[in-house]
Amino acid sequence: MEKLPDAELFTSNNVSYRIQTSDKAIVIVYFKSDCQYCLNEAFKISENNIIFTKAQVYFITVESIEYLKEFESTFSSSKILFLHDKQKYLYDYLQVVNFPSTYIFNSDKKFTKRIVGFAATDEIISYIPNEPSH
Repeated sequence: MEKLPDAELFTSNNVSYRIQTSDKAIVIVYFKSDCQYCLNEAFKISENNIIFTKAQVYFITVESIEYLKEFESTFSSSKILFLHDKQKYLYDYLQVVNFPSTYIFNSDKKFTKRIVGFAATDEIISYIPNEPSH
């Protein structure tokens, strides 16, 4: 795995969404709605403003849209984007094996780090590249 591929994901309103390159790094967390560690990681990330200055954070699930909506509603004021990987394309590409699983990419979508299991926000931030790569 070298780069984040182009993959069609969906918002909780079933609107097509593609992760784009930008001036920020990309943090993807694969979660399950009944995973307490996933919930804790989302709470910790949503409470940390530093991470949002460095990265766009996505929480992605392969569960149904209903579970996505329920999980997302807990974080209605958060800067986290919640998405559905309906075709499991990204899920398979990233070889998700456990929940939560966190993947960090630089601003050009180049893979930086994978953390399997709960990841402390400070740990995630430590792996986010400091400088935009373009």
